[in-house]
Amino acid sequence: MLPSSVYGRSLYGEVAGRLQTLRVVTNETNRELKAARAAVTKGQASAELLLDRALSSIEHLNEVAQAMTRQLDDLLRNHPCPY
Repeated sequence: MLPSSVYGRSLYGEVAGRLQTLRVVTNETNRELKAARAAVTKGQASAELLLDRALSSIEHLNEVAQAMTRQLDDLLRNHPCPY
């Protein structure tokens, strides 16, 4: 069994990496939504096309969040807390 300090670092590092991925995808989704809003407001693009892209970005974010949740559940299930 890993010493608790090593266990904590490896588990927290894994969680931190997963959260960083979620942050990146969330930021991409936000940029997509802002771009869609700006383009529609300025009349530069079709609202329908941009809303489709925005919806696709939100669906991707949801998929990443669900996958991350499953992976974290598996990680915690396979590495029970030594305390």
